[in-house]
Amino acid sequence: MTGVDKVWPQRGWDYLKRLEQSLQCPRPHHRKGEPEAQAAFKKLPEYKAELERRYPNAQVEVWSFDEHRLGLKPIIRKIWAPVGQRPIAEVDHRYEWTYLYGFVHPATGNTEWFILPRVNGEWFNQALQSFAQQVGAGKHKQILLVLDGAGWHTCKNRVVPPGIHLKVYPPILQSYSPLNGCGG
Repeated sequence: MTGVDKVWPQRGWDYLKRLEQSLQCPRPHHRKGEPEAQAAFKKLPEYKAELERRYPNAQVEVWSFDEHRLGLKPIIRKIWAPVGQRPIAEVDHRYEWTYLYGFVHPATGNTEWFILPRVNGEWFNQALQSFAQQVGAGKHKQILLVLDGAGWHTCKNRVVPPGIHLKVYPPILQSYSPLNGCGG
């Protein structure tokens, strides 16, 4: 290689630079990723264009949807106590959750929020219906709604209101997707 027995760390960097190398963080790729599904999802603009062709007299918008659990569950924290005495805390082990359903229009920043008691197909149908009414989805306004593949989003009793078109993104873009590449 270099003809030298020992290379100082700085020389190593210099050689890598000469070879046009740079220190980079690898892009994460999950082993369960589906390249075909990812490639199909990248055609979202084409899907929107198809809707615009199918509904030439309608405005077509792309919205995104997800839900988030909100609630309180008791947590016991450490407290100061005299040495040799263990403190006792009365705890009510019940917990309550409610769910925030959020619809976002990325192009404008418009949002529609619904607070509902559960996540399941029935409540999702109600949220879809209310959303469609709020944004005026129908004959003159078509909504392409992008959402994850949660069971209640794809259940058999799902009722999609007129003017709403659902597009489920593939798993690699859901829970397998790292939020930040290098922990930074």
